[in-house]
Amino acid sequence: MHVLQLQSAPGSHAFSQDLGQQVAWLGGQDVKQARIRLHPEELGSLDVSVSVTHGRVDVVINAQHPAAVTAV
Repeated sequence: MHVLQLQSAPGSHAFSQDLGQQVAWLGGQDVKQARIRLHPEELGSLDVSVSVTHGRVDVVINAQHPAAVTAV
């Protein structure tokens, strides 16, 4: 499993852009599963599953902390 790190805090303007870039990178690299560690560390991480089939991209994100759910 790939492990990535986001430096921007959930709820910040940069967070959604950074998360989108990480997920797009995963899809482009044909990575099926990854864990994205959040900052601050108390928010845990996001487990991301990416599936590309016939030009369709499905992304499933599971968050460990309620504040991370709100941010996503």
